[in-house]
Order: sequence, then structure tokens, then C-alpha cells
Amino acid sequence: MNNRKLKAIDLYSGIGGWSVGLEAAGIEVVRCYEWWDRALDTYNQNLSPVAKLQDIRSLKPEEISCGDIDVVVGSPPCTQFSYANRGGSGDIVDGLIDIAKFLEVVDYLQPKFWAMENVPRVANILKRELASGGQLANFAHLVDVIEVVDISDFGLPQRRKRMIAGRFPFALLDSYKEVLPKKTLGDVLKSLGKHPVLDPNYKICVEDVSELENERPLDEEEQRLNLEAKQYHPVYNKMSFPDELGRPARTVTALCTRVSRESIIVQDVTSPNEVRRLSIRERACLQGFPITYQFFGKSHSEKAKLIGNAIPPLLTYYIANSMLGIESHELMPTTKIIPPNKEPLEPHPVTSPPVSGRKFPKTRSFRAALKGLRFGSGMRFELVNNMEDGLPRWKTAFYFGNSKDIKEVLLDSEVLDQINLLQLSSAFQAKCTEIFSTLTGRFAGMTHDDIQKAWTRHIDAPGPFIVADALGEAGMLLAESLEKADLLYAKDFTLKASGNGAAEPLVNGARKLAENSPQIFAGIIICSFFNSKGVALLDRVKSAA
Repeated sequence: MNNRKLKAIDLYSGIGGWSVGLEAAGIEVVRCYEWWDRALDTYNQNLSPVAKLQDIRSLKPEEISCGDIDVVVGSPPCTQFSYANRGGSGDIVDGLIDIAKFLEVVDYLQPKFWAMENVPRVANILKRELASGGQLANFAHLVDVIEVVDISDFGLPQRRKRMIAGRFPFALLDSYKEVLPKKTLGDVLKSLGKHPVLDPNYKICVEDVSELENERPLDEEEQRLNLEAKQYHPVYNKMSFPDELGRPARTVTALCTRVSRESIIVQDVTSPNEVRRLSIRERACLQGFPITYQFFGKSHSEKAKLIGNAIPPLLTYYIANSMLGIESHELMPTTKIIPPNKEPLEPHPVTSPPVSGRKFPKTRSFRAALKGLRFGSGMRFELVNNMEDGLPRWKTAFYFGNSKDIKEVLLDSEVLDQINLLQLSSAFQAKCTEIFSTLTGRFAGMTHDDIQKAWTRHIDAPGPFIVADALGEAGMLLAESLEKADLLYAKDFTLKASGNGAAEPLVNGARKLAENSPQIFAGIIICSFFNSKGVALLDRVKSAA
């Protein structure tokens, strides 16, 4: 190579995640291509203006006139491979068009090294399609590496798994994990809270940093919704809430709403009793962008998308070092380098965090498990709302099974009538009467329509969580009232109601049903009462209509 700098091109460059890392390592990026104008503006304002607006699918390899190219990198769009797209199936056929174009460019330019990043799912897709008979079989000779890495192993304060494919010394890259520091979410928040501000990833210290504006804290309803999604999801494992500061952050996503399972929520340092989402700058630092990097999205959500879609520059820095043959003991840590980053020619758009308190569509859906009546692995009682003839209907149901086979037990007056209370202890019968009376009093004056309007913030009134908590508390109280003589009946009825004969062997879900039969039996009684007699509220709404 005559000691000249290696030259690289970046396909699907985004806001510059590849280029920041390669340039920091000493590889010159001479041309980039990007189809989204906001990402292109962000790239060219922060780095050398070598990025061109281009739909890569229409790019012909022979049109790339940059002289000899040693390195080709890029991150084809991952949307089509995401489990979040099209109910988890994505659109693999369409996504492969971009990967085929990337490989076509590599095949034409014949660089010494190349690397492509995408979501972990693409690893198996690539292996399948590169095999004989696959759609990418003609490019199989190009590929030496198909691996999935966790970027937290490479000095990033974020757990983010990514597939890396290509031709470069992956074993050398992998060896870096042994010498790189482990960083946490708390490290980032602490650094950005100092004055002057110290970059948690690079040798940068400045007086003023943009994009540190925090959103208002989550309100009580938003906290509850996040808690439910993270800790009581019917299928997925529990997450911490708020997020733990002593470990790397979870994956920074492109779409991050105030209420979702994926949102990173932290305790507000200035108000310990409040929690909030991350600022734009906090997200950018978790991704490994310098604190001087500016983002040219026209809204807060657009900036979050630009950052969430990017490949972290710290990872690309170490990939570049492996291409240069740098041994682990020779690595220059990023905290000792100043990454490439110029002063933007134009001021970045000032965008305010979204303001909450807005009203929601009148048909806003609701689903939450009842406290004390949720048993893990998808087994739970839920309060849900449905629209029937344009009117809201709040009801409860019992669910059990697994993610691939969820069974629902409908709860109504017929189920309630099937329970022969005379076979149960007098104390339990008395408790049923007492709780029914209490619930009727608590729900007096409420209508299904009122609950829906409260849920959509069209009126200030008790919302669905008030109802859900009342039912959950009633179920727990009733379960505690079952006497020893009642337990066999409760178990038999629970198994029968869920379609499991009491005399049948207890396997899989049936065993769990039996183990939790006191609470499930109580939940069946309470929720059947609610659906049939406890809130004969919909009739009032219908008659008024």
C-alpha cells in the first residue's frame, strides 16, 4: 500500500457512524451514499462533505469514480429484516435487494477489506442465501465473516447486538474485548451532568453542549403503562424499571415513545421521585457520537430516529483498527483521541421535546393484567376494552398457554352460575357477598363510556387502572378467604373451566393452573361478576344513545 492511507467508501452512510470510526482510526473516507436527506445533511455538516444523495438500488458500480478503494463499508436498511415489521415477518425478499446491491459493489471494486452491519436476524438469512441455490450464492466467494456481536463488549455503554459480515480480521477484532473498558448508562449520565461537560467516550471537554434538554417527567399513567409493559408483559421477560444505571443501557431504538417496552426510562437526578426518557444528547452518547456532533432532524422524534438508526462509531473504530492490523495491546483507547468532527456550516435545528397531556383517539385501546392475578408466562387475568357498535365495552378475561398458543377463558354470567357456592364454606360465601357489594359501590355512577373518555383524556374521571386495581385487590381478598375445605373444589373448577379435566394428568400449563387454582378460582368469580353483574353500565350508555 506504500504507506498511504487506506481509502474507503460508505454505502448507506446514515449520519456517519461508519465514517467517524474509520476516520478516527486513520482510514480516509472518500465517498458516501445516503438516500435520506436529513441523514445526508447531518453527515455533511459534521464531516467532510463527501456524502451524496443516492438511492443505492439505482447505483451502478461503474459509476463510483474514487480511484482505488481499499475498504467498503455500510449498513443497508434493517427495517425489512426487523421482527417489529409486518408482525414479525418483515419483508426479507425486498430487504435482500439492498444486500445484493451492496455485494455487487464489493464484487466490482474488489477491496482489500469490507464490512456490512445489520440486525442479528440477517446472520442466518445471509448464511442461507449465500449457500448453493440461494439468492446470493453468486457472492459466496466474497464472504469470510458472518458474526453477531454485542457492542457493549467494545467499550460502548449500550447493549446492542448486531450482525457484522465481510472480509476483515474478525479474530483480531474479537481479541479487543479483553482489553476494552466496560461502560454503563450511569457513566454517560454522570459525564453529561458535569460542567464543563466531559465526553464519556472521547477526549473532548466543552463548556456548552446542545440537545441536553429533558422532557417533562412521565406522569402517573405513563409510569404505570411502562411498568406494565416492562415487568408484566404476557410473553416477554421482565425488564428493570426504571433502567439500572450500573450496567450498559438497553438498545437505543429509532422509535422511542413515552410509553413502550423499548423506551429507556431513567430516574431524574434532580427529582428522585420522578422518571424520564433520555435526552437527544444522552442517546447520541450511548451510540458513541461525540458531544460536539449536531443532528439536523427537523423534530425531536426525527433526531431520535437519525441516532437510533446509526451504527455506533466506537464499534466501527475497532473494526477499522482490525483492518489496519492493530494488535490489542497497541490499541489507542477512544478516550485519548479526538474524533473527526468539524463545526457545522449551518446552525442545527432547535427542536423541543414533545409536550404530553394531549388527548387520544376515542377508540384508544387498553390492555393490562390485574394485580395479584398475573402468574407469569402469559397466564393472567386482564382488563381490556373493545368497541361494539361504536361504543366502548370494558371486560375481563383469563388467558393461559404460551406465546404460540394463547387460550382465552370467557367470563360471564353463565360461568358465574356454574359455580355452586353452596358447596363452599359459609365464610367464603359471605366474603363473596361482601366483595360483590363493595365492587358495586365502587363502580356506582361509572359507565363504560366514562372510563373510555377518562382513558382518552377527554374527561377528568377515574380511568381503567382504577377498575383494574379494584378487581385485582378483590380477587386477592377472595382467594385469601378460601378455607381448606374449599381448595379441592376451587382446583377442580379451575381445571374444568380451562378445558383440563380434573382427573387428567397435570402436564405443562395444567400443572401451573392447579398450583395457582385458589387465585385463579377467585379471579374467575370476580371477573365473571364484573362482566355480567358488577357493571351493568353499558346498558345505560346504549339507552341514552
